[in-house]
Amino acid sequence: MIQKQKKILEKIDNAFIGFLLGFLVPLLTYFIIYFTQFANEDFLHFLNISTMKHTAPSILKMMVFPNMIVFLIGNILKKFLFCKGVFYASFLIIVAMLLVKYL
Repeated sequence: MIQKQKKILEKIDNAFIGFLLGFLVPLLTYFIIYFTQFANEDFLHFLNISTMKHTAPSILKMMVFPNMIVFLIGNILKKFLFCKGVFYASFLIIVAMLLVKYL
């Protein structure tokens, strides 16, 4: 059993998996934001609200925050390639947030 867990943890130490999870966690967070704060609204209406210039940066900030937790877990497990992928995905989302906010 322990050998299987070690093999799984070794497979997770991949930059692509970290990058993929670095985009999936914010996407999941986006839907959690919708279901917890805007459940009475239509999803298309929420999508329009979240793409407005004054609300998009704050929603993107909330979406990226859980990546810090994923990054921390990868760092504790010493899966540094995984952390590298999560960092790059977070960085791209933050750049998108800054572009939306200042352009």
